[in-house]
Amino acid sequence: MLKAGAHRFSVPDAKSEITFKKILLPTDFCECEEPAWLFALHLAALHDGEVIVQHVVKDDIPRFAHAAVVCDESEVEKHLVTAADNEMKNLVGHLEGGVSVRRVLAKGRVVEEICALAEAEDVDLIVMGAADGGIAGKVLRSTSRPVLTFPVPPATGSVSETFKVKSILLATDLSAHSRELVRYAFELKKIFVASIHLLYVIETTQAIEFAIKHGQPSHTVAKMKEWALHELRNLIPTEFADDPGVDLSVERGSVTQVIAAKVLEIDGCLTVLGTHRRGLTHPHFRGATRDRLSARVDSPVLSKNPMRISESRSIAVPLPR
Repeated sequence: MLKAGAHRFSVPDAKSEITFKKILLPTDFCECEEPAWLFALHLAALHDGEVIVQHVVKDDIPRFAHAAVVCDESEVEKHLVTAADNEMKNLVGHLEGGVSVRRVLAKGRVVEEICALAEAEDVDLIVMGAADGGIAGKVLRSTSRPVLTFPVPPATGSVSETFKVKSILLATDLSAHSRELVRYAFELKKIFVASIHLLYVIETTQAIEFAIKHGQPSHTVAKMKEWALHELRNLIPTEFADDPGVDLSVERGSVTQVIAAKVLEIDGCLTVLGTHRRGLTHPHFRGATRDRLSARVDSPVLSKNPMRISESRSIAVPLPR
């Protein structure tokens, strides 16, 4: 567990259009989420920002009708809220130290409450740890906010240091959303003073579609690689045109396997993926791909979804004084 006041962060002199003034950190209080806690604090410190620690008390009492016979439903709910609040106070006490930390306790459906609070607070990023599991994927598909997920930490020893971003891997499908995503990744490059790798993966179905569309049945893969490299170069912002810290690559194979292999090659890698509404593009970077990739790599994955969520309201639970 983190020690109170033990973490201090140096702030690089980075001038980026992106700021992390407000970060949402949903939590289940599991220590395996510690890498996410540390990184959220680090990002907030970069721009003198705030971390909003949120826990959602699941509204599960109606599922257990048999329990309602022997227990007062209001008493059960009160117990759950009190226990969660104590856990929240303990965690926030450990996190405090140089960064503003605010706690929010809610009750209801976890994904809906997380997304509702993210919109209401207009957060710059949602950071989620390993304990959130499949919840992170559902949040990603329901919010327009970028979602940064951390894998399960190594089994040996506890995580005591903040993950250092040395390089950014941007896997893109060259869709209409790509230019926005590339610009975002290059702004992250400024913040972390990191190198950046742009990757496009050719799958068999894409090669066939390319051959049919362009009328080039022979040497399709070679021609598609040439086309993809040209498209990747066109996506690089002008100010980085001659930057030696920019690398381009086009690989052939399974998207998840290729990206995972690339991540393993790169030290201190932050992977950036774009996601899309179901059915609007190839299945390259939908939530399922992010989930499979997160299970294969031991470094964080940041996913950005262009779609907006519908208006929803969070059910606030008053915190005991």
